[in-house]
Amino acid sequence: MTKINPSPPKKPKREEMAKSECLEFINILTEFIDADLTENRLIAMRSHLSTCLKCTKIYRDLRILIQLCHNETVEEPETCSWQLWQVLEKKFRAKKL
Repeated sequence: MTKINPSPPKKPKREEMAKSECLEFINILTEFIDADLTENRLIAMRSHLSTCLKCTKIYRDLRILIQLCHNETVEEPETCSWQLWQVLEKKFRAKKL
């Protein structure tokens, strides 16, 4: 009878570990930006950023996008407020009847 030795579990490859770290980083990116993580998680994510160029680019791009959104002023078109008043007036009159 042949004895079969189960092979030991394989260690994850470095690339696989990096991918899982990237996925984790992407999944908690908004919490990271808001610093809404435990100190240990913040340290781990900063460490990941220091070694991963792809995540660093994603992080920087998102920060820039957020900053642009905060700085952007949107002017309401003149017709918008007029149309809004018409809709509100129509609904108000319908409720009064």
